[in-house]
Amino acid sequence: MRRQIKAATRDRLTCSIGYLVAGLDENGRAVITREKPEDFIADVDPAIPWKARAALKVWRDETTGLDHAIVWVAGMRQRYIRDSRKRGYQTTVAVGDWLAAGEPELYEGNPPVVVLERMDGEGLFETHIDLIDRINQGKLDRLVISAYQAFRQRAIKPAKDGEGLPQEDADGNDIDWAKILEPAPGAMWDLPVPIDIWESAPTDIRPLLEAEKADARDFAAVMRLPISVFTPEGANQSATGADVTKEGLVSTAEEEIADITSGVEVAIVYALRAEGFDIGEDTVEVQWEPAAWVSVTEKFAAANQAQGILSSRTIKRDILGMSREQIKQDEADMGADMLAAALMGVTSGSNNGTTQSADPGGAGSTPTDS
Repeated sequence: MRRQIKAATRDRLTCSIGYLVAGLDENGRAVITREKPEDFIADVDPAIPWKARAALKVWRDETTGLDHAIVWVAGMRQRYIRDSRKRGYQTTVAVGDWLAAGEPELYEGNPPVVVLERMDGEGLFETHIDLIDRINQGKLDRLVISAYQAFRQRAIKPAKDGEGLPQEDADGNDIDWAKILEPAPGAMWDLPVPIDIWESAPTDIRPLLEAEKADARDFAAVMRLPISVFTPEGANQSATGADVTKEGLVSTAEEEIADITSGVEVAIVYALRAEGFDIGEDTVEVQWEPAAWVSVTEKFAAANQAQGILSSRTIKRDILGMSREQIKQDEADMGADMLAAALMGVTSGSNNGTTQSADPGGAGSTPTDS
């Protein structure tokens, strides 16, 4: 399920929309799958945009030569198939009409489809395509200029009043100077005295590289990303500067997490319902790892400072980031450790204890091993 939610979130960031579908696998157990936006479409509830009122999935199986479709509406799911035929090497066309494949499957409630759509209807990068195109254009210009300058241009430069190279030899035959003066490793050219060779100087592409870095900085600014993602030298900045550049990235991640949380919770409810488990009026809460990376040392330092202010469970959950299962297991392990320590203390006391006996002579008591 973690991989499916990750893939659907990636679809949401790149295509502005992602889909999750809850159903049963071949063993009758609940499964949540991510559906490609290219093959899927859904009609959402305007009041609850992550819930679908109807959905359609269509795909083509090249191996069997069949087109498949699944239609979800409230309370029913129906499969359809139709024939397809190859035309040419990569082109496939449909043949015939859609036919129902089996009886409709009935269920209660809305279709088990969750829609993860961004509020503006655009992917994370779509509003910055013009900037990305400018960066790509700069890269292309630099590559073209570098390619043209891979071989320096050469030209024949005759003397001031010279006639240049002769076009015919002593027998009147045309001279192919391009072949004679062909550049090659170790080639030696014997030119007449008034003839000189001119060679162009290489073009300095450093201004182009600086312009590309400027574009990368602009892109990092509008995307609220650390500049070290694009320029490796930015990784050597101070710790304070690194924290400042990460604030925008963390804020963006927290916003995306807040937007998809309700949809993921609904997907889990649909999966539980598919297995016949109805939670009734209860709710499902999805917890996420903190968007900002915090070291273990920093977590435990904060936990020590919260001692006496917050409960141990709150510290473990909100500061150390432990799940409920981990908290239960930790409490069970702590109880086992306390029991083992208590038993160890009783055993140690019984082995090392002493008793006092009266001295017959009345001179006091003498300790003896019990």
